[in-house]
Amino acid sequence: MGTDGFRHLLSTPQSRNSYGTISEHQPGPSFRKNHSPETYRGGHPLFNVPEEIDEEDLEEPLEAEGLYLGSYSRLVQIYTIVPVASLLVWLLAASVPLLALPTHPSTIPHAPFFPTPLPELLLSISLFALLHLLDPCLFTLAGVLLPHPTAQSVLGTALHVLLRNALCTAAFPMRGLTLPSGIATFRAPAFRHVWWLALGWSLAEVVTGIAQGYETLALYRDVLVPEGRARELLMSEDGGTIMDVAGSPVRGRWPDPSSSSVRTTNDAEIQLEVDRDFDELVAVKAREELEELYGFPPIRVPVFVSCLLRVASILLSLGFVLLLSAGYLTSPLASPPAAEDVTMVTIPPSWTNSIFWGTFAGVCGINWSLSLLHTPVFLPRVGVHVVAYLGFLVGLGTLFAGLGMWDALS
Repeated sequence: MGTDGFRHLLSTPQSRNSYGTISEHQPGPSFRKNHSPETYRGGHPLFNVPEEIDEEDLEEPLEAEGLYLGSYSRLVQIYTIVPVASLLVWLLAASVPLLALPTHPSTIPHAPFFPTPLPELLLSISLFALLHLLDPCLFTLAGVLLPHPTAQSVLGTALHVLLRNALCTAAFPMRGLTLPSGIATFRAPAFRHVWWLALGWSLAEVVTGIAQGYETLALYRDVLVPEGRARELLMSEDGGTIMDVAGSPVRGRWPDPSSSSVRTTNDAEIQLEVDRDFDELVAVKAREELEELYGFPPIRVPVFVSCLLRVASILLSLGFVLLLSAGYLTSPLASPPAAEDVTMVTIPPSWTNSIFWGTFAGVCGINWSLSLLHTPVFLPRVGVHVVAYLGFLVGLGTLFAGLGMWDALS
């Protein structure tokens, strides 16, 4: 699922109510948080009792000011587990044609020094890139047809799913895949090419998802406060708010209008400051949209859930491509089977296009249902954990269904 652009960027920003806090707080809350009578003595907090300050005490005042507890470098280090785990799973799937599939001399023409799997990988990656570029246009079209946000999300997701599976199916005739006998079996040379097409599509999806994950972390780079620094702020005896004491790298660059440096600022410095303010406005808007999508700051998503989402993406890509290819290559759309080639097998050849269209509709229905769970309409209600687990289970189901249609489980 591609990321949406920044909509209504220059509109008047609404007040930010931090997640898990009381929305009636006044602007600029005090950084001294006290939750029990034991933390008071003569009206002053006991700053010399650091064990009284837990993680919730640190997060609430920070989020009230638009800051978050954590270290950017630490988050990046932890998130590195996601690409490593995804690469291991992808390599495991890529080893299947080399270890488990019978080898056949390729009957599909290819350029010299450009053998399988290079054409399959490049073709599927190119088709995914085309889909990724057309995604904003699809959702814009959905917004024109149905202005309501919920209807726009549902229609845009449906258009995305239809185009996605149409491009997946288009890869088979582009690559010149056929089943001369009209029988879908993993022993056929075409199965190896289909498997690599699926792997190329899954690789493009996983790389895109991982890149978006790093972009999400980068949006929070300037508003993350390490735990040690946050405890110092809460235990400081100076008055004021957290923002006054924190010296955020973002908000700390706002100049004091009474300072002489402001009066002598040249045009270049003013333009630089305007550009920085605009970049911060973009980052704030992007964080608001992500938190609206997830229901909480996305940097709080456990790394295991992120890994599960990427693994589910690989499984779903493999399953969907196997299902579509089995339905298409055994239909008259690809090549009608000859009567003398028909033999008794688990999956008989199809003499009509009904099996393909039924398979295409079923894949689109499953894909659309899962994609809807990633929209702002459902994801905050269902939860990213449930979506990850459900996607993983459905991915396993579609993979085994696709292998079954290719007669690989008998």
